[in-house]
Amino acid sequence: MRKNIKDFLLKKRSGDAGYVSLAVSFVILVVFVVVLLFTYMYGILAMNTSDNIDLVMTTYCKRMESQGCLTTSEVDEMKEQLAQYGLVNISVTGQGVGTTNKIAYGEKVSIVVKGDLDYINSAKMNGVKDTLKYIREFLGDNNFGVFRNRVMTKSGTSKC
Repeated sequence: MRKNIKDFLLKKRSGDAGYVSLAVSFVILVVFVVVLLFTYMYGILAMNTSDNIDLVMTTYCKRMESQGCLTTSEVDEMKEQLAQYGLVNISVTGQGVGTTNKIAYGEKVSIVVKGDLDYINSAKMNGVKDTLKYIREFLGDNNFGVFRNRVMTKSGTSKC
């Protein structure tokens, strides 16, 4: 009886390896699809964040075009808005920025924003924030999802 059970358990049957390879292939496919979806979602959210930063800069550039300058309080407001989208260590410079002296009509006005873009600090990245933190911890790399020394420029013409 014992020999019969042992023979039954150890007997090779045709088709068993096919199920195992199918199961392994399915697991690999699921992992691939999950990684692909995460990458797609991260890319869309990153583009959305960059577009929102550009929109904030455009708003203040238009304000500067119509007023001829951008006051220090307006620069501080702009920094606060940019910080909501993940910019840290922000410096704002440019012609007509942080002054009450108006730029003459037809002269160039510009805003130059320098800073580090950290997607974990962005309000738009809530969907992947925990995953980014996990990847940072897993890789031991605090620079994952951070773009250092990012420089963005907007310019226009004074209309006042």
